[in-house]
Amino acid sequence: MPTFVHLVSDFTTSGKFNVRKQTETINYILKEIQEKGAKVLDVRVGIGGQEHIVSLIHIILYEAEKPINIKL
Repeated sequence: MPTFVHLVSDFTTSGKFNVRKQTETINYILKEIQEKGAKVLDVRVGIGGQEHIVSLIHIILYEAEKPINIKL
């Protein structure tokens, strides 16, 4: 079965992220991916920054017949 990625990004200028919102968003996406028959293989987080902006990128790796489009 093919492997795909789903990226979720967020940024802040204050240096503080809304952890509850991030958790709810990632859990929603994971649930949607699994309900559509895909198998989640891995979830990783990348953190980056430049000047006063800090970014988070969640990388969700999954197996499925085709890429899954998830609307937030």
